[in-house]
Amino acid sequence: MRACLLAVHLGHRLGLHESDLVDAYYATLLRFVGCTATSTAYAAGFVGDDVDVRRAGDLMDPTVPGEALGFLWTLSRRTGVTRPVQFARMLAHAPTLAREGAAADCEVGSRLVARFGFAPALQMALLHSFERWDGHGAPQGVKGEAIPLASRLATLGFAAVMFDALAGPTAAVHTVRRWSGRIIDPSLAQVFLRAPDEHLDAASPDDAWEAVVAVEPGQPRLAGDATLEAIARGFADVADLKSRFLVGHSSGVAKLAELTGRQLGLDEPQIKTLRWAGLLHDIGRVGIATGVWDKPARLTRADWEEVRLHPYHTQRILSRVPALTDVARVAAQHHERLTGGGYPAGLEARSLDVLPRVLAAADVFHALQEDRPHRPALSAANAAATLRDLSGAAGELDPNACAAVLAAAGQPPVRRRQYPAGLTEREVQVLQLLARGSTEREIAERLVISAGTTHTHVVHIYEKAGVSTRAGVTLFALEHDLIARLIQMPA
Repeated sequence: MRACLLAVHLGHRLGLHESDLVDAYYATLLRFVGCTATSTAYAAGFVGDDVDVRRAGDLMDPTVPGEALGFLWTLSRRTGVTRPVQFARMLAHAPTLAREGAAADCEVGSRLVARFGFAPALQMALLHSFERWDGHGAPQGVKGEAIPLASRLATLGFAAVMFDALAGPTAAVHTVRRWSGRIIDPSLAQVFLRAPDEHLDAASPDDAWEAVVAVEPGQPRLAGDATLEAIARGFADVADLKSRFLVGHSSGVAKLAELTGRQLGLDEPQIKTLRWAGLLHDIGRVGIATGVWDKPARLTRADWEEVRLHPYHTQRILSRVPALTDVARVAAQHHERLTGGGYPAGLEARSLDVLPRVLAAADVFHALQEDRPHRPALSAANAAATLRDLSGAAGELDPNACAAVLAAAGQPPVRRRQYPAGLTEREVQVLQLLARGSTEREIAERLVISAGTTHTHVVHIYEKAGVSTRAGVTLFALEHDLIARLIQMPA
């Protein structure tokens, strides 16, 4: 937002036509709208932290060997004793990764603004976001005035405000002067350098959001429901580009949540809120390193703290838009649980109305049928069994919402089999594994349920069977022919 303010202020100083100011305004605001296109590749190539790669990479000139080598050496710090090996690997692949990353970033950004209804001039500006004045940029190596003016203004705006935020106005002036004729258009740099304090002051309001809204050139661009829907779908898609395991997740959850709302007889405003909340519920993932989302090993406590923040980020991103107030609330609550054991706020049942309950159930059911780094996708039948489990003995999800999700997804209603001592089907699955010597942790992994849920099942099984030992519960299973009567479980 600060870069946008600076670019527009500079454009006014240049006496640009209103249409050019509009292009500069949106080209700067939307410069990184396609940034998740590179998340998976950057995480794989640069030690898992695509967020850090962008933060550090934007501050250096890759054509200066000392800066490029310092950047890669800093990124390799996480690799411990293998740091030299990792450094050499990154050195070999960095140029290709950077070039392909810029191409993907620009292409996705350009396609998105087309979906949002912007003119071809803005699409072209985003296609050239990372070109350099000297022609050593990407993705096409365009140089000089062949680069759209809006892109050149955005480049200067970002350079100035980034270094101003990092080290103050002197650093901003030094960088613009140093990058002039290389990364930055020298004629634009001259205009900035004549009155840098004035330009930086214009880009330093108390509330950047309010200032950006106020400075929009020409007539304000207003969005009706159709445009907001397109924006929500666009941001859903780019949020899911954050990880290869997430592609299509948000749009799938939105569709399932909408169908579930209709199954429950909700009114149209509620259904629209559900659909938009489904589309935008994971937008907060973008600010967390892809290496966390793609990690196949058990997450550390620090990893979990990052994960637990993503619904909060979603809420903060959406909360400044009055038209999305209800959407922000519902989206932020998709990981809350009726028991109070969810996140980020630990809300309990009394604080959760029907909309977040439906969204939570739709999110879980859809996610269970998608591959994750720590497990393969479950079949629809096994995902349904897990969802019923979470709404039954575990008490985490709303039973009515889960039943409606399963009905909306075309899952047949459960025909309850009668098991001895009132055991449920899931408890019989746990019992079969107990009788074969599995630990609670092994059972949780096999059935893809939490350790706490597994322990609750084990306690109930012992109580219902009237036993207190594994041998006793095994004999109970044999007496009632429950070992041979295998129930389908996740592979």
